[in-house]
Amino acid sequence: MNNIDFSIPQRQSPKGLILFFAVTLKNIVKAIWPVAILFLFKHNSLDTSKLFTAYTIIGIILVLVVANTILYFMNFYFYIRNNELFIEKGFLKKVKIIIPLDKIQTINTRQNLLQQFLKVVTLEIDTAGSSQKEARFISLTRETADALQETLSVVSNDNNEQIETEESGPIPKKRTILHLNTIDLIKVGFSENHLKSLVVIYLFVNGIYQQLRDIFKNAVDSASNQAGGFIENSGAIFITIMLIISLLLLIAFSILLVILRYFDLRFSRQDGAFILKSGLINKKDILIPFSKIQVISWSSNPLRKLMDFVSVHIIQASNEDLNKKQAIIIPGCNKTHLATIQNELFPQTQATDWTTHKSHPMFFVRLWIIRVCIIAIPLLIAFFYDWQTYAIIGTWVIISGFLSYVSYTKRYLKINTELLQLSKGCIGQHFSMMFNFKIQTITYNQTIFQRRRKTASISIFTSGGMRLRIPYLQEQVAMELYNYLLYCTESTNKKWM
Repeated sequence: MNNIDFSIPQRQSPKGLILFFAVTLKNIVKAIWPVAILFLFKHNSLDTSKLFTAYTIIGIILVLVVANTILYFMNFYFYIRNNELFIEKGFLKKVKIIIPLDKIQTINTRQNLLQQFLKVVTLEIDTAGSSQKEARFISLTRETADALQETLSVVSNDNNEQIETEESGPIPKKRTILHLNTIDLIKVGFSENHLKSLVVIYLFVNGIYQQLRDIFKNAVDSASNQAGGFIENSGAIFITIMLIISLLLLIAFSILLVILRYFDLRFSRQDGAFILKSGLINKKDILIPFSKIQVISWSSNPLRKLMDFVSVHIIQASNEDLNKKQAIIIPGCNKTHLATIQNELFPQTQATDWTTHKSHPMFFVRLWIIRVCIIAIPLLIAFFYDWQTYAIIGTWVIISGFLSYVSYTKRYLKINTELLQLSKGCIGQHFSMMFNFKIQTITYNQTIFQRRRKTASISIFTSGGMRLRIPYLQEQVAMELYNYLLYCTESTNKKWM
């Protein structure tokens, strides 16, 4: 029960002083860490006067950080009056933020390692149309955060509407739909796209290398040359072993990232909203009301299909960049879990008959031509007189034809009176589903080449920043679909967000 009176101006937890100090200090260290490393290595070579100057500067920085922390904490207030959230902050520049409660889209909590130690959480508030968090409290006790979330949440109103219009029986207060244990997360990590992990490692190592090279140019260049010479003089067996070890380390890194991000993942329904809780070092608690959900999508790859699970994304009404950061991602759903989520979000609509529309065969031809040209044209320009070039191009023509045909067969649209479902993919397959009335914008496109073949494409945009494209439909089907979806969006009085 919420016993906190938020009409009285509140400060964040005093433990936040440590957190504010750590955050400010971290930002300073991130900006000057190359200088700090240089100072540590050159420390013994500096004379007394230079050391005194350096320590004086460090002392002044620490004093300013402490003063900034205390003043920021003392001048940060929040309170609720007249169904509006007021936030006052700043000591040199005063800022006052007013957020109407009915404009709040999502209220999420997060907790990093330091916050877990201090027993405080971050609470983030997002409203529609904003590219950033409208409000962010980084030091609230769990009790205060839960009470504020309960007070601010518009879920109760949405829940009443959902109950009256979509369901006939009572809804349980809270029900767990899915819980992923460590074994499940290992399977998910093993089936991840390891190229992403390779890019993350490369960018991280390359960033450190460039920073150190600017400071210790001769030493870093010498070490790089020695490593390059060692690899060149190594035998094929040694290089093969190193590649295998690197691949195993890459898989282990992918598994580690998945475990850190999704540790103890619990996905549940509470009244008219989905709740996702997960994370080891950075814990997060994301709540999305059903009325804010725009699209639900799920995807698989051959390995995940073999292990019988898919990755589910739930996309809400929000700025596109912000949506990527706070989207609900459930990486290990089996068919039962997926069906449960669909039935919770789209009740009594799954039984409706579906009408399926496939892309025109010209879509297959277009894909094939584009894929062939991407490889063939650069090869012909660079190696026109080499017979191996034509062998490679011939092989690629066959492979690209197969891939294009698979993409063509997996591209289709299913629609009924309430829902729209799209499928696409090549090696894997990706599905998206949404209510017809939640479409924000729909466009009808027909190029000069499509006009000759009597085909057209439909593009659908949602308030979550997602674009769903239906390419190369029969011209008549595309126009009928365009008119029907436009009718669905204009004739409904249901809440779309």
